[in-house]
Amino acid sequence: MLKYFKVIIMKDMLQKILSQLKENKPVVLMTIFKSSGSTPRKTGAKMACFCDFSTLDTIGGGAIEHDAINCAKEMFKTKKSFSKNYTLNHNDAADLGMVCGGECSVYFQYIEPNDKNIEVFSTACRLIKERKSSWLITAIKDDYCEMGIYTKEHGYYFINECIDFDGIFKTTPQLSKNGLYFSQPLCEKDLVYIFGGGHIARALCPLLASCDFRVVVYEDNEDFAKKSLFPDAQSVICKSYLDIENTIDFKENDSAIVLTRGHKSDNEVIRQILSKRPFYLGVIGSKQKVFAMNEYLKSCGFKKSEIDSIHSPIGLKIHAQTPAEIAVSICAELIYKRALRR
Repeated sequence: MLKYFKVIIMKDMLQKILSQLKENKPVVLMTIFKSSGSTPRKTGAKMACFCDFSTLDTIGGGAIEHDAINCAKEMFKTKKSFSKNYTLNHNDAADLGMVCGGECSVYFQYIEPNDKNIEVFSTACRLIKERKSSWLITAIKDDYCEMGIYTKEHGYYFINECIDFDGIFKTTPQLSKNGLYFSQPLCEKDLVYIFGGGHIARALCPLLASCDFRVVVYEDNEDFAKKSLFPDAQSVICKSYLDIENTIDFKENDSAIVLTRGHKSDNEVIRQILSKRPFYLGVIGSKQKVFAMNEYLKSCGFKKSEIDSIHSPIGLKIHAQTPAEIAVSICAELIYKRALRR
């Protein structure tokens, strides 16, 4: 039987695992590959356990995590991977003392410090740095794991072709006679470009950063393009809004939020960005402004479908008024769109 799931592998965890393998130290990686009902963490949550029994990240805390860590400690002796089911119900025979009412299955993966695994994790870290669309593949056969990587450009690395990869993007489990496979997208935190450095941008930047977005602020006025105003931003760019196309290389998962000081500069930014097809493009403004913007974009030759992809007025409809409230509505909409994509 074949089942798979998607999970975002965090860059820090991959690098930590790689450093341990290079020091000839094995790692146990625990991943929730199935969950139902009410559980502390959902499918894709993961935690790594190292030789000194320290851990990185969490699969939910409490009794589940306590038991999982004990299982991981034993794995450094047995060196065998396995899966384990947990029921969070007082009526269950193996009572965990948790009453969430849900169930989850955790896969315990023993990662041996051999040359192949080092090469797999080295390549994964490189692909993340290069922001390449790629996936970490784990093939499960009894108590043995084989790992590899898939990219759209080159196909499979370090592992034989497992299945038709187009099917891996479905969220429901798929059945096959070939075995058990995990598909784990490799990506950094989503990148959000904020155009404009005013009050809303200053309220929005720390919110996005706290929710695992990387933020770049782009502003044409040096008085508003100071890193001291945006300490949570990855970087602050001070350049003309006419020069965006020559400055930014948009990727497929990048988002853009347009908050400049006027309609003319907003339109100039949108004109350059829309053709790049960002994952999310939001523009602040009234209905009247949106209508004028749409007419301008039509005159520039953009199709109706392209114009309709713009989120404007921006943010979830929570009747936000102040810059802080508007920032919350924008951040919430980005979180929602990110969750839908994953």
